[in-house]
Amino acid sequence: MSSALEELESHDSPLAVVATRGLVRGPIQTPTWLDAVLATFTTHHRVERITSDDPDAGFAEAVLIRDERQRFAPYVLPGVDELNEPMDFVYETPAALEKLARQLVRRGLPLRLPRIRRDSPTIDALRRAVGSWGRVVVRPQANFPFIDLHPDWLEPESQLSSRRRSDFRRALKRAQELGDVRSEIIVPKEHDLDELLAIALDVEARSWKGEAGTALRHDPRRAEFFARYTRQACEQGILRLNFLHVGYDIAAMQIAVEQDAGLWLLKVGYDPEFARCSPGNLLIADTIRYAVETGLSSYEFLGTSEAWTRVWTEQEHETVSVRVYPASLSSAAALIADAVAIAARRWINRGAT
Repeated sequence: MSSALEELESHDSPLAVVATRGLVRGPIQTPTWLDAVLATFTTHHRVERITSDDPDAGFAEAVLIRDERQRFAPYVLPGVDELNEPMDFVYETPAALEKLARQLVRRGLPLRLPRIRRDSPTIDALRRAVGSWGRVVVRPQANFPFIDLHPDWLEPESQLSSRRRSDFRRALKRAQELGDVRSEIIVPKEHDLDELLAIALDVEARSWKGEAGTALRHDPRRAEFFARYTRQACEQGILRLNFLHVGYDIAAMQIAVEQDAGLWLLKVGYDPEFARCSPGNLLIADTIRYAVETGLSSYEFLGTSEAWTRVWTEQEHETVSVRVYPASLSSAAALIADAVAIAARRWINRGAT
């Protein structure tokens, strides 16, 4: 795994070159994200890089993991199960993607993409590579919300429903009664990062996530991942640490990345002492305004659609899971094992109801 990490860390690696050409979208499909994933979540896995580099078709690559403790374990895109963010292969052209898909299928091992955009060309490329002898199973997964920004979003509250606008004005008034209200969007320097990140994580730990035990303070492995990722994102100048101040207190925070003409929210949180002020929504409004003023074209919530995101948008990126079973004995065995596991889960769920 060390050699893979060394190459991924190199700005001259093919994956890094593809990323810098704008042929991938968002922070997740980048060498920076993948580097942090491989260093954090692959203790018991074999890491493989399947590459297609053709002078005519261009470059494509899939970095995959396989749990060698399981006999029929599939190739899996790393980090998706742990972080639940959609990932994909990296490729320069459709032709490069087609060649990569054929290479993967020729290996004869099953492949699992836990969460991928439904509109990704990868899905059809894998279907064509498998042909009529194999099988590709696609199942819906949770969508993730976004806002397609335009100049009217310079006044974010104007895009809300009349009831939501009224709620927003009341929340802002309540906050102003407690003190001066201002948002701070910070491009952190390396020497400030640890202190600022600690402040953000303290806010998250005070929220409902702290009580539920899902805050990073209570999840050492994911905390380790975000420490690695934010350090590299900070070095690249794409990290944004956003805070809503109410008087002398920090009422809400965002850990975000500005990349590929979008502002991508990785973590959010608010102090429940300010819940009546809806500090998370006040900070969202100000960071949407910032995104428009900066010339960004999208505001990406990542995660999954929830009640608080629907306050702002009904737009969603659809995602699916994909399982690929090439025509091979090991793949057939994996298909049977997966079918048995699914049937067992259904039987257990039926009994629970």
